[in-house]
Amino acid sequence: MLISTWVGAVTESSAWVRAKIDPGATTVRLELSTTSDFATVTTYGPATIEDDNVVSLTPSGLPPLTRFYYRWVIDGVADTLYTGRFSTFPVKGSQASFTFAAAGDSGLVPNTPGVAGSFLPDRISNHASHKMIADMDPSFFIHLGDIHYYNPGQIIDSTVSGYRRCIDDVLLQPNQHELYRKVPLIWSADDHDFGKNDSDGTQVGKENYASVYRERVPHYPLPESGGTFHSFQFGRVLFIITDDRYYRDPNVNPDGPGHVMLGYEQLAWIAQTLAAGEAAGAEFLVMTTGVQWHLGGAGSDSWGGFALERQRLTDILTPWHDRMIMLQADLHALAIDDGANNPWGGFPLALLAPLDANPSAVSSVYYNQGTSGGVSHSQFGMINVQDRGDSITVQINAHQGTTVLFDHAVTVSGLSTPVDPVEPEDDFTEVVQAAATPTIKWYAYDLLTLRKISSLQGATGDLIRSLGASESSTVNIPTPLSGPMANRFVTDTVKAPNTIVVAEINKKPAWAGIVWKTVETSEGGLDLGVATIESYLDRRYTRTLKFTQIEQAFIMRDLAKIAADITGIPLEFDITPTGIARDRTYNDDEDATLYKRIQELSEVINGPEWMIRAEYADEWGSKLRLIFTCRAKIGAAKTSPRGPISTRGGSKAKWKRTNDWSEGNGANSVIAYSSGEGDVRPQSKEMTNIREGYPRIEYRYSPSSSVTKIATLNEHATSRLDEIGNGTESIEVESRWDQSPVRLGIDIDLGDWVSYALYGPTRPNGLIGIKRLIGWKLSAANGTFTPVFLEETEETLADA
Repeated sequence: MLISTWVGAVTESSAWVRAKIDPGATTVRLELSTTSDFATVTTYGPATIEDDNVVSLTPSGLPPLTRFYYRWVIDGVADTLYTGRFSTFPVKGSQASFTFAAAGDSGLVPNTPGVAGSFLPDRISNHASHKMIADMDPSFFIHLGDIHYYNPGQIIDSTVSGYRRCIDDVLLQPNQHELYRKVPLIWSADDHDFGKNDSDGTQVGKENYASVYRERVPHYPLPESGGTFHSFQFGRVLFIITDDRYYRDPNVNPDGPGHVMLGYEQLAWIAQTLAAGEAAGAEFLVMTTGVQWHLGGAGSDSWGGFALERQRLTDILTPWHDRMIMLQADLHALAIDDGANNPWGGFPLALLAPLDANPSAVSSVYYNQGTSGGVSHSQFGMINVQDRGDSITVQINAHQGTTVLFDHAVTVSGLSTPVDPVEPEDDFTEVVQAAATPTIKWYAYDLLTLRKISSLQGATGDLIRSLGASESSTVNIPTPLSGPMANRFVTDTVKAPNTIVVAEINKKPAWAGIVWKTVETSEGGLDLGVATIESYLDRRYTRTLKFTQIEQAFIMRDLAKIAADITGIPLEFDITPTGIARDRTYNDDEDATLYKRIQELSEVINGPEWMIRAEYADEWGSKLRLIFTCRAKIGAAKTSPRGPISTRGGSKAKWKRTNDWSEGNGANSVIAYSSGEGDVRPQSKEMTNIREGYPRIEYRYSPSSSVTKIATLNEHATSRLDEIGNGTESIEVESRWDQSPVRLGIDIDLGDWVSYALYGPTRPNGLIGIKRLIGWKLSAANGTFTPVFLEETEETLADA
């Protein structure tokens, strides 16, 4: 049996239908029809029955601007009681006129309390205004918050089961249920459906809200794991739905640079969404916010308590000020300001509430149309969009029931009439598309909390990553006044030395670096001097330590743990013993950094390998993990190499092969020495590998000034001879980073043995072999990376 169903996330070719069913059902499908009698149907499913007996299906491949009716079929029986409907959107960027509805606040001292079975009937609504909106048949309905007043964490518990009960009771109300199954719903919670009155980011159980929202609500894609902000586009009108609660600081906190309602990540997302909308042909913006834009002062629950962030958002919206409206609720009143009382952008504001809650007063100081004392329940907005091609008019009709009390219209003229989209042919026609240039997404994270704090639009830089080494780079962030890369606010958050910059490649944090230097100029732009996370170890000193016959991986771990103390950075540890124990004594007066000591240990023969890798702590990348990794060998083994990188296939590799015996790159006689103590200089035996036909070529070097044991110096000399005893034979390869089987961070990663098959005029039969990937250099501009191989090789050199 079907308990409830609703629809949302409609696009030009798809929709999302979700439902809750009685336990015991085994097969659930969804039927779509273009007629209400379901004379002919298209069937989707079967659906997976998920937690809490929820089912979910997303019909796709639908034609645009088409009305569909839907019903669920459970164990072969079609449900005819709770059928629903939706209409697909027009193609993005095309000319289209439509009407949508918007309102908030359902359930505080309601005129029509909830039906029997509700947890709290006097805090939820079954008011007829919901069905009234459904009967008007708008394209969709935006709920501006407070869809109920259960106040999770205060009246009902804020567990997963508590938030589920809230959703269940909303859909238990016949009039609300009819609205949400017959009109696609767009909803992001305000304080009473998110938590207690005036709730904020300290709300206990807010993660449960985020989880249940994703589990139960048919929603547009959400940019990250926490807040429920999202966007969509209908024709040439872009919609941005903010989340004003999940990241909000407590209202009582002093206003200032760190006092946020939306948070830096949501602000950055808004800037990115505006740019994407403009690129998709958007000419008008409708933005929602759960609270009042131009009311309140310090400490208030409205935007006046977050004045600095309001100014940041105003700046981001600058190119849209004369072609947008903002919709609001929270205050239980119906009112419109034409922009005359809005010094932060001057765009019109519409207060559309309450659907069914005790009315509030609204002042003419802030709104030049509207009720002065709160007249009625059943108040909402019907917004009509007329797209005439060369102009768009958006008219807000303020309803009390079926009566329009007042209205306001905004017209944008002088537009270019969009070209009608080409209708697809009936028969399938193969379309050959140019290969997309792979892109890097750039983000900023806080070094100590590892939380994402900002997107970095348009950032550029050439990046280097190496196994067990610190590598430096320069990243540039553009800061124009407006447009998709208006990053002015990042200067408040991206600071040395407490910010990590992440380059996301193939949806993974392939590169992460600490900001050590920032440079601003009168010309604009922000230059960042960054170095990989390993660089932090070079800013902390070893102190006095002694290890006697300790597993070498544990020595390395204990050194790195110094950097993760209470004053350091949050490192996790992934350590695999190597089976080799060593003696080491380190003295504080040697002034050696952790990085130096760890490097020394890794460079001896059979020394452990190490790196600090960044991973996303969740699938949305809202937080990082920094993991210090140490083992005998890191990466895929020689017996199971990854790849191949090839001049043939998707990687489109280019290559150059070099044999180098220049100073430091080739020698067959090596001595390692140290300054030691007193007049005697400790040095290793002469380690040689002089093959027939080769002259003696000598090399002497000092791996460390603190080494006093001859045995240790012998290990260093042997290790270096292994590296350069045959000269440095290198292959330089440039390859795409996004093409299988060499997707960076997915198919191949640091430490892996990688196969290659390289062809060219001097190697028509191929240069075939395997090498070990110990680093890479990446060009952000052209979508390619250059692997850095360890010159230990197994190779078949085919005759030319």
